[in-house]
Amino acid sequence: MTAKQRKLRLSKRDQRILRHVARYGLTTPDILHQAYFPGRKRGAMLSTLRRLYGRPPRYRLLRPRQLFGKRKYCQLTRKGALLIDASEELARRFGIEARARRYALLWYMHEQGLGNRGLFNPRDFPQQFAVAGQRLPRKNFFIEETESGPKLGFVVIHLGGEAQRTARRCTAIVARLLRTVWFADYFMAERFVLSVLTITEGTRQELLARLCPHMTRVLAPLASKFGVTPYGELPLEIRVVVVPDLVHLVPGQRTVATQRKTPKARKT
Repeated sequence: MTAKQRKLRLSKRDQRILRHVARYGLTTPDILHQAYFPGRKRGAMLSTLRRLYGRPPRYRLLRPRQLFGKRKYCQLTRKGALLIDASEELARRFGIEARARRYALLWYMHEQGLGNRGLFNPRDFPQQFAVAGQRLPRKNFFIEETESGPKLGFVVIHLGGEAQRTARRCTAIVARLLRTVWFADYFMAERFVLSVLTITEGTRQELLARLCPHMTRVLAPLASKFGVTPYGELPLEIRVVVVPDLVHLVPGQRTVATQRKTPKARKT
């Protein structure tokens, strides 16, 4: 704990909450309650949140912002970011797309409770993951604990637009992974998960129709060195998941989703 943190009398839980917000860029009261106040009444979480919002003012380390409707999310203030040595950029208001992407990732990492799934940076473990010099994404890798052991995963977020474009992006990411030596063990042991997060059941169905056939066709030559027969089933898990409420964060998509569900009127 730094001298500034001691002066503010931050508890270990306060510090964990601030680092949690820094990791995802934002969080929600519901996720805070679930992750950091298990078994406690909601009032305990709200009391902590009010203090970190600035009651008293010297504790103004988080700020509330509108998510949609009456729902709020929490973001670091500049003071809060500096206190934990995080980037001051995290205190700036997010654009519409950045907010939606951060919310989707936050929800997915906490979908089944804290500890089951968490963000992971392979660059922090150079002896296990030789990613130096590799053209791999720097974010959105995760580790998931399962009954059969840990799995490595990667998240792609689809907020609308052409499903085929997202399919090509997913395929390119897996193709780059297949060219690395360290990925072979995860691939052949079926311990890699590609998770695509999207906004509605309609976009989910579009992605499923495009994703698997495209990946199988394009990745067949690369996968053959692992013993996968041409056009055979790839030994990886593909999930396409609808994030609840994400549609409310993407302008225009709620209207599109409603139109898809509305049957056409019969001509008389």
